[in-house]
Amino acid sequence: MKLFERHPVRPDPHELPFIILDDLVCFPGAVVPLYLNNAPAMLALDQAMAANRQLFIAFRIKGRNGVTIEDMNPIGVMARVSQVMKLPNNASRLLVEIQDRSRILQLNTTDQGQRIIALALVLDNSVTNPVARLMRATSESFQRYASLHKKLPKEVISSLETADAPHRLVDLIAANITLPWDQRLRLLNEEQAIPRLEELLICLDAECELMDLKVDISGRVKQRMEQNQKEHFLNEQIRELNRERGREDDDASGLRDLEEKLKARNLPDEVRTRTQAEFKRLARLQETLRRPRFRFP
Repeated sequence: MKLFERHPVRPDPHELPFIILDDLVCFPGAVVPLYLNNAPAMLALDQAMAANRQLFIAFRIKGRNGVTIEDMNPIGVMARVSQVMKLPNNASRLLVEIQDRSRILQLNTTDQGQRIIALALVLDNSVTNPVARLMRATSESFQRYASLHKKLPKEVISSLETADAPHRLVDLIAANITLPWDQRLRLLNEEQAIPRLEELLICLDAECELMDLKVDISGRVKQRMEQNQKEHFLNEQIRELNRERGREDDDASGLRDLEEKLKARNLPDEVRTRTQAEFKRLARLQETLRRPRFRFP
């Protein structure tokens, strides 16, 4: 049963100047800062600014270094350049608004350089009962992630209320969480709502478990450090009390008593020298043991 049914409109292909990224995957709805410093990317930016500011962003496959269709992930994104800042080293810093996920159809070479022909994906955003359940579970998991990840802006969490379509929800969350490059690419490439929501939910749950573990370990380490500092403080208090009572020379370990007994013995010079070196080493070790020791679980 479909709760909300949306009929997608089939778009027309677009021919656009493009840039290709190696280590970044962008999702629709995000505003992304980019730094461009190579000639083909600067040419594409100039062409986009001279027309309607529309630019295509492709993602290079790991291990490739070319600029052919075979070197690119089949799905990229259309984007609009919102701001450009020219830098003195013939580079540019820009902000782009990510729009539609699009499939690369063809790479054209013209007098003005290379351009990509791409077609926006036709997505089914119908909210069926299974989709609605997955959307609710994904939203709850993201809220848990946000409670553990204190740096997320509150506006991101509040914007979940406006994400009433499955692909919009995935794009919103994926753009604001930390995931490995290959997982981000899988989320970008998936066209069906249910597998995409399931993939994101698995990623969120795994990230939450990892952050829970980090918090638990940090808490235990802090507790151990506080306990060791407390022990050191108490030991120093005992030593000060002994000094006040005239018992500063108390030899709890018996080390000084043993040293005095050996001094009274008629030992060969070589043995005496070695013995004195060992006593100095043990004295240093005893002093070290009085200091706070930080034991980690």
